Amino acid sequence: MDFWGPIMEILPTLWNCTSNRTAVICHLQENLTSLSQKRLELENISKDVRSRVELEEQQYRKRTNQVEGWLESVQLKLEGVQKVLLKGEREIQKKCLGSCCPRNCYSGYKLGKEVVKGTEALKDLIKKGKEFKSLDDISEKLPPAPVDEIPVDKTMGMDSILDDVWRCLDDRRVRIIGMYGIGGVGKTTLLKKLNNKFIDNRLDFGVVIWVTVSKEVNLDGIQEVIRHKLQIPDETWKTKTDEHSRATEICRSLGGKKFVLLLDDLWERIDLREMGIPDLSYHQNWSKIVFTTRSKDVCDSMDPAVQKFEVNWLSFEESFDLFQQCVKEDVLNSHPEIPELAKTVAKECKGLPLALITIGRAMSNRRKPEEWRYAINTLRSQPSEFTDMESHVFRVLRFSYDSLRDDKHKNCFLYCSMFPEDHMIRKDELIELWIAEGILHDLGLKDARCAGEYIIGSLKNACLLEQVGDSDDYVKMHDVLRDMALWLASVKDNKIVVYENQESIKQHGIATWKEAVRVSLWGGNIELFSETPFCPRLLTFFVRQTSVTTFPSSWFQSMQGMKVLDLSKNLLLTRLPAMLEMINLQYLNLSDTSIQELPIVAGSLTKLRFLLLDGTTYLKAISEGVISSLSSLQVFSRVPTKNSLLFFHSFWNTTLLQELEGLEDIEEISVTFFTVDAVFKLKSSPKLQSRVKRLVILCEEEEEEEEEELHSPKTPSSVLSYSRLDNLHDLYIKKCGGEEEEEEEEEELHSPNTPSSVLSYSRFDNLHDLYIKKCEKEELHSPNISSSVLSSGRFDNLHDLYIKKCLVKDLACLRYAAMLRFVFAVDCPLLEEIIPYEFGSSSEDSNMFKNLKQLNFCNLPRLKSICRVMHFPSLERIWVINCQSLTKLPLDVVNENNSRVTVLGRQEWWDKLEWENLSSKVSYSSMHQTQTAPISGLAAQSCSDNFPQFIVDDWWSDGPSYTYEGTKFEESDDPNKCIGAFWEGLSCFL
Repeated sequence: MDFWGPIMEILPTLWNCTSNRTAVICHLQENLTSLSQKRLELENISKDVRSRVELEEQQYRKRTNQVEGWLESVQLKLEGVQKVLLKGEREIQKKCLGSCCPRNCYSGYKLGKEVVKGTEALKDLIKKGKEFKSLDDISEKLPPAPVDEIPVDKTMGMDSILDDVWRCLDDRRVRIIGMYGIGGVGKTTLLKKLNNKFIDNRLDFGVVIWVTVSKEVNLDGIQEVIRHKLQIPDETWKTKTDEHSRATEICRSLGGKKFVLLLDDLWERIDLREMGIPDLSYHQNWSKIVFTTRSKDVCDSMDPAVQKFEVNWLSFEESFDLFQQCVKEDVLNSHPEIPELAKTVAKECKGLPLALITIGRAMSNRRKPEEWRYAINTLRSQPSEFTDMESHVFRVLRFSYDSLRDDKHKNCFLYCSMFPEDHMIRKDELIELWIAEGILHDLGLKDARCAGEYIIGSLKNACLLEQVGDSDDYVKMHDVLRDMALWLASVKDNKIVVYENQESIKQHGIATWKEAVRVSLWGGNIELFSETPFCPRLLTFFVRQTSVTTFPSSWFQSMQGMKVLDLSKNLLLTRLPAMLEMINLQYLNLSDTSIQELPIVAGSLTKLRFLLLDGTTYLKAISEGVISSLSSLQVFSRVPTKNSLLFFHSFWNTTLLQELEGLEDIEEISVTFFTVDAVFKLKSSPKLQSRVKRLVILCEEEEEEEEEELHSPKTPSSVLSYSRLDNLHDLYIKKCGGEEEEEEEEEELHSPNTPSSVLSYSRFDNLHDLYIKKCEKEELHSPNISSSVLSSGRFDNLHDLYIKKCLVKDLACLRYAAMLRFVFAVDCPLLEEIIPYEFGSSSEDSNMFKNLKQLNFCNLPRLKSICRVMHFPSLERIWVINCQSLTKLPLDVVNENNSRVTVLGRQEWWDKLEWENLSSKVSYSSMHQTQTAPISGLAAQSCSDNFPQFIVDDWWSDGPSYTYEGTKFEESDDPNKCIGAFWEGLSCFL
């Protein structure tokens, strides 16, 4: 009994152990089936979770660490379970005793345990997988990338400006960068390229934020974009209930970051503090702001220290490259004529990327030359009719027009479209036309001119007009903008008709002028028809540079409301019908015509304010009483032009001045004096003196009278000496003395009645341009005049000085000319210095020549010095020919700007120049040019319409004409050729 007791106690335990293991072995098949089922269930759950995770990842979220770990565990477990199931299948096939027992019980038991454990592990994973229910269970928001890549098309011609902006981003002195330009020129594309450049090189910036501002500023939307980029939590943001509190939170978040804020499409100044942007002047992380805008005014208003970059039109090469990207290559190669036609189409886009892309896409499937020719004709005659031109180009450009401050600015812009393509529009002329038509109304003439300057500035800042070269006196309108303006005028019932050839007039007919408000006929082959136009709405009528010889007597009958009539530069025009019906005419320009009598009946044009008769060679006189009957006349002008000279007639002497003096409203007079009597009349009339704007003196006397008149109190120089010419803008003096032998020169230098009296005892506060030619008996100032007298000659606003054949030893009076831009001197045998050495070293002269752009000298045998060595911040060129005594240049080689000055002259002269040290010459050697150096065509364009007659009588031998692109100087032994090249471009001196 005692023996069996312990045995009986052990047996249940052994039985349980044996039965459990036996069950594992015996139920292997069932356990494998259960494992397989759980495996399938887990696979399905895993697929569902993975799909949800991948979907969230497309929504800028990332999977949680728990999900990532679970998916990895599932993958590993499923791979292990698969191996177990394969073992199980093999083990089942090895069973004996009717498939009840495995051949190897131990291995069967071991496998069975793996199956059971695997099933339990799958159950745990299944349970965990079912717990991933909500969005936050499987994913979380991604932290924003420091830079978001923005898709951008391939561009052309932007690398240079992109590099310049990139350098500014690495310059701690620059805080804010503004890129401005007309719509469609590529500003946004450039900003996108800048943004994407940060992907490869962040320049240590922690975050780059892109915000599109647009015309209607939405501050809430801007703040929302910034806070998302900064990843300010929703729960924090929701507590900020107003713009100020949100700005504070953004500022706090940016406070510790070095950031770049890219603002696209600003239309007006935006307060960065209201957005939450910290003041960068106190921000020590050297953060930057870069923005784009259509207006230069916005750049200036954002920050006084903003670094501005103008985004300009593409060159033709760049334009055609961009155009080819939009037109399929197989299209360009589909016909031999198409490549050249494609270049012509690209040229019509005038470098505007938006137009190039729009027109390029429209032509991308055109394979016939006829289609391309049609496109060219349409773009030239009716560009608004071209496919997508109105909707894709003009409407984009129109935003700049619509943003102009008022209808006055808009009308002034539309008016500019009357001028031909690429025409250089003189600002003074444009403003006078605006005044005459009534756009600038309810203002006096001076105030209206100021208003006109302001509007031109606004249009330039809006990139709707552009400055021409370095001259501030001219503007031009881009051809695509001109096309848009003509389209706008027709849309706004303000129709402008512009024809540049006779074919266009024939094609459209004069009947189309019925609704026109402005008509411009401008082209050499235009000849008017005998048909009389009906233009009841017409305000402005241009007929310029045509082949018109006369007008039918009834031509102007329907134009009773016309205010502006410009018939200038019609060289063949000899007569006009009487202007009896033009009772509202305010502007009449007959300059450079061949009319022989003025078609004005006394008392008929009582509203006429502007009468311009420059270059009217064949107009011998005007009937007495006609000028005095023009009771509203404010501006009168008759001076020579480059096309036409003027000759003496008694009427143009004192009679004209007497009638002008009697006009109550006269404000500006431009006249030519042929006799001393006319000059004396000016001296005797304070009213005329205060009204003279441009004055030409051509007082050539007979030889026997010269000596007497030189010492007469009535010589032009003595009369002008103490005159109050406060409003004189341009002064031209030619041959006011006779030709004498050299031995008499010394005596003449001491004559009290020389131009020195004009310069030494008078103030010309508003004089911009001074021209003195062939004054051998006169001088600018005597070398023996005391310094006190010398200093009394003031030219504070002088811009341009041109002298030839003048007996002058220096030009010390120029030390007061802080606005001086161009100096031209030729054939002055006594000229030794420009500014004597005793001047130019004091602190008060530190601004001397700060605006000087060019110094041009020719045939000055005694010239030894220009001035002391000094800083020329604006100097671009020094041109020297036949000045053998000039052996030093006043250039400070240490100064960076001076080292970029171009020096032009002959090689033998250059080799003889003396330098302070060898390094100075080496520094300037690359700036010396002797053969094909460009001469600035704008050197005198600012005055080319003032006194083009200055070239008369051999200013240069080959009669050059003005070309904006610039002319060429070639080294030559022919002095006349040198002089010709030297003065090329100065059309103001015919």
